[in-house]
Amino acid sequence: MGTVLGTGGGHRHRREEVRGAKNGGGTRVHLLAGIDHTTGAVLVQANVSEKHNEITYFKPLLEGMNNLEGVVISADALHTQREHAEYLHSRGAEYVFTVKANQPKLHDQLRALPWNRVRVGHKTRDTANGREIERTVKCVSLAAGIKFPHAAQAAQITRSSRPLGTRKWSTETVHIVTSLAPGQGKPELIASLIRGHWGIENGLH
Repeated sequence: MGTVLGTGGGHRHRREEVRGAKNGGGTRVHLLAGIDHTTGAVLVQANVSEKHNEITYFKPLLEGMNNLEGVVISADALHTQREHAEYLHSRGAEYVFTVKANQPKLHDQLRALPWNRVRVGHKTRDTANGREIERTVKCVSLAAGIKFPHAAQAAQITRSSRPLGTRKWSTETVHIVTSLAPGQGKPELIASLIRGHWGIENGLH
């Protein structure tokens, strides 16, 4: 596999720019960026007029990269689109997409998988910002009945956290669909990709 590229949208807030910058029409500046997970370098970016227009910029953004062969593209739920999956496959790239309610059928199918019978494939525990954080990842090959282009696996990522010194945990569960086959997309790699992507998202916002 080659470069891992995360696409993320966020309001522009770099130090060298004026806080609260506006477009010519008076709207806030909104960027869609492709960022290398490994180096944090911005490889491509586009100025998007509004958040809801991001979907139409996905393909033009990545057209700015000459070679996507073997590249793994991570993206948030807004870009979990059949057209995006087909486009990436046509460029020889793999994808790791978050699945939420904007894809209701797929979301329901992934949630309904027998996760309680799937072994945890990867688990980490650490502390950050005064909280203890535990993450678990389960991966499963997808059945033929789940129709999303070139999908090979689903993953369930559970993040539990609590303030240090307390016993009250809060839990968040996220579902992922990926074209990475089990031999490529092992649970520890999926965990690394998603943490890297969330880091990109947090940085852009």
